[in-house]
Order: sequence, then structure tokens, then C-alpha cells
Amino acid sequence: MQTRVAVIIPAAGTGTRMGGGLPKPYLQIGGEAVLTRTLRCFNHPDYVGQIVIAISPSCKELADEAVQRAAVDIPVTFVEGGSERMYSIANALKALSDSVGMVAVHDAVRPFVSRRLLVELIEKCVQTGASIPGVPVTDTIKIIGGQGEVVSTPQRSTLRSIQTPQIFSRTLIVDAYRYALKKKVFGTDDAAIVEQFGGTVSVIDGEMNNFKITYPSDIQRAEELISKFSE
Repeated sequence: MQTRVAVIIPAAGTGTRMGGGLPKPYLQIGGEAVLTRTLRCFNHPDYVGQIVIAISPSCKELADEAVQRAAVDIPVTFVEGGSERMYSIANALKALSDSVGMVAVHDAVRPFVSRRLLVELIEKCVQTGASIPGVPVTDTIKIIGGQGEVVSTPQRSTLRSIQTPQIFSRTLIVDAYRYALKKKVFGTDDAAIVEQFGGTVSVIDGEMNNFKITYPSDIQRAEELISKFSE
């Protein structure tokens, strides 16, 4: 397996939970777009050979500016995003360079991925074909039925809150998406698509700072983290 990675970043969503009219990847943290900081997380040419960003055509100018500000040393390609995240990823997979043997899919609004986490995910993917990061669940989780009744309580030790980047061998994720599109199989993340295709996915320890900017309070948390890093 080639050990360089293509990073796919779906950035075509509207971010309605944040409120306001600007999509989340283009909100400002630390004086820069979230997407700009996310891109810099992957500015490691020894490991990353390509970045593909799925965008809404209406945001092309904002996306161009975010990429220019990031000033990464890696080729960046834009593709048009789809009506669903799954279709954005499928479009991005068609734009892969021949030079990459693995594919990482990463949320545009997780701007604090460490180099350590990226390298560990790549190493695990080389070993197993698919690797994702997860952090332990601290709350008790209940599975409920249609009337709101508790069906079961899974052991917390078996649960993880899953993050991105999620990294797969190129062949595995391309085949899994081909299957998913044909069968109209959807998943809440890319690992779920691979799982339904029959692939095995390995989980490694994620990082608490690798959070997803979803609500206004997450912007404040990001600003605080940036200030801490700059001290």
C-alpha cells in the first residue's frame, strides 16, 4: 500500500445549528476561517499528497480565500458538493491522484488535529486497512424504543465517541462507496459505510482537543484553545 494520503474535506454544508447565514467552515476563529486552520493540520507533505475539498459553488470565493490563507505545500482540488455529505465524498473520490494509496476523510470544522494523531492513524491504516479516532464516553448511554422506553444500557467501556480524520485504504473506501451508492446505503460517518460494505475498522485513541465546531459555544472554546497555543 502506498503510504501517502489524500485528505477529503466535505465543506458544502449549511451549518444551520450555528445560526446566521455563513457556513461553519468560513466562520472566524483567531482571525482566520475555520477551514484555513483545518487545512494547516494536514500540511505534512511527507504523509499527505493531496487535499480535495467538496464545496458549494456559492462559496467558491470564500473557499479560495481560506486555501490561500492556509498556504499549504500540498495540491488542493475543489469538487462540487452534493445534496448529502455522502454524495460530496463520492464526488471527491473521483478526483483522487494516482499518487495516493490511502484516503482520509475529515470534518471541515475540526481545526485542531495534531500531527501525532494523523501519523498514528496512518500507521494503523497501513496495518489494518481502516482506522478512526475515538474518545471514551463519559455519560451513561441508553438505547430507547419507539415509545421512549429504555431497551438496554450498553457498557460504557465498549463505547467511543468517534472523531475524524477517518483513514482507509484507497481500494476499500472506493469499493465501499460504489456499493453504498448502488444499494442506497447511508451512514452517519464514512466508517459506517465501510462497515456496511463488510470492512473491518480499527479504533485508536482520539484527542479531546479534536472537537467539532457545531454550536456557538464551540467558537469560544476554539478561541480559548488558540490563545493557549499562542502563549
